[in-house]
Amino acid sequence: MKKLWITRTLAFAVVIFMIFSFAACSGSDKSSTSQSDDTKKASDSSGAKEPSTQELPFVTLDWYIGLNPMADNQMVNDAMNEYLKEKVNANVNIYYWESKEWETKMTTMISAGQDVGIIGFGSQSKLDYVVHANRSSFYPLDDLLKKYGTETLALFPEDIWECMKINGKIYGIPSLKDNCYIISLIYNADMAEALGLDMSKVKYTNWRQIEPFLEEVVKLRSEKFPEYDQYPLCGGASLEVPYNFAVETFLNDSYLAVCNIDPFYDVKGYDDNTVFNLYATEEYREFCRSRQRMVEKNIFAYDYTGKSEWNYTGGLFAWVGWGYTYMQEHLYGDAFTTKMIVSDHIWTDTNNYFSAGTAISANCAEPERAMMIL
Repeated sequence: MKKLWITRTLAFAVVIFMIFSFAACSGSDKSSTSQSDDTKKASDSSGAKEPSTQELPFVTLDWYIGLNPMADNQMVNDAMNEYLKEKVNANVNIYYWESKEWETKMTTMISAGQDVGIIGFGSQSKLDYVVHANRSSFYPLDDLLKKYGTETLALFPEDIWECMKINGKIYGIPSLKDNCYIISLIYNADMAEALGLDMSKVKYTNWRQIEPFLEEVVKLRSEKFPEYDQYPLCGGASLEVPYNFAVETFLNDSYLAVCNIDPFYDVKGYDDNTVFNLYATEEYREFCRSRQRMVEKNIFAYDYTGKSEWNYTGGLFAWVGWGYTYMQEHLYGDAFTTKMIVSDHIWTDTNNYFSAGTAISANCAEPERAMMIL
């Protein structure tokens, strides 16, 4: 009996303990929730609220793009303004300028301190990103990107934004496109068949590497089609980069400062973190000698000026291709079929991101709104 009483007493004590435990937990949750709500209300009341579209004053900005004007440009501008009016209460006046206008007008406007609003940079606009960032022609974007351009920041990995920094600041947004060098050997498939060439066995890396193959082809063409001796075997492929070397570049078309690219290492004696002068290397000297040899053997012409009609005669065997991911059957007219071999070296470099992008003028009156637009 005593044992039963003790058992019941212990059971009762456990029940009482559990009841108090649940009550305490319930009270704690309520207190925590109440405190959280109070904190949230305090935060909401004290935090600064971003202005809505209706609260933003209406502004109009200029936007300069390095492209040739086309018939429907104004239609595009009007459609953009309809969208931007709703989103950020702004309009843009888009100016399409061809390269020569940029070279004669834009540099002068920037040097004079003019507000040119949103501005394109790179190879098409002939506005060098590094040069003009160093000249303080562009507005630093770091803070604007963090506040108004978080989705734009997310488009590129951190390494890309690091490479866009000049003296520690980001001054431009690179283009979101196929930022890589896809170089190919485009060839006359009809001529290849007539000469008995098995193109499936041809290895193509760059135009330095295929010199022995091209020497063989030019001899075969001369034997089979002597009438084509009036033409060079190939279209021009004279650019050092990317047609003949795969290296990291920083100075547009100047190769005084380059780096090797892992795993290619086109230049011996340097790792991929060492900057060197490409012009001072034995590989570059051999490239120059190779060009001379191939001109003498009629693989290349000395000068292609005004000779674009050569491409359509059926007399040329090969051309360089840049950026092709597929090849149309008749790239140079219906007289023959074109095919291609893509290089086994595909890469990108810092300069590729400098070569096409958008910046905000250093003297832009509305840099925040410009970033909202971008």
